[in-house]
Amino acid sequence: MLIGLLFVALSIHGAGIAAHPYRGGQARQTIYALASILVVSLLVLIPDQSAAALGAELIIGALLNLLLAVRRQVRRLRAMPATARRPSLAGVAIYDGAMLLIVAGGVVLTAGFNSGLYFLAPAVVALALLAIANSWILTLVGSEPVSQN
Repeated sequence: MLIGLLFVALSIHGAGIAAHPYRGGQARQTIYALASILVVSLLVLIPDQSAAALGAELIIGALLNLLLAVRRQVRRLRAMPATARRPSLAGVAIYDGAMLLIVAGGVVLTAGFNSGLYFLAPAVVALALLAIANSWILTLVGSEPVSQN
């Protein structure tokens, strides 16, 4: 369902989002958030997997995601007018915070405590809410011209 809303936004405003200096990054962040939810869910569902193996997979995946995301986020924030940075910083904080929660859950699982799974629930909820908000924004204002503030 969430990916459907994103595809509606991209279908309606595809050219405008692609030409916009930071809406493309917002769309990319939304796709990565949804993909992260899917990957975490699939990793947790692997049967007969040890907690340490799951933890290692979560740590590696989330750190790799963060490594790739931070560079894109900095580039996108630099392209924004000052008035648009604050709301976008909230999205960056939510995304990066969710990845850090996944890393924390992986560390706890790797240490042998199944309670590390409790870190994954808020991370997945945060990523889902971020994806909903970004998709909605891209649907409503995806092709708005950039203000010159």
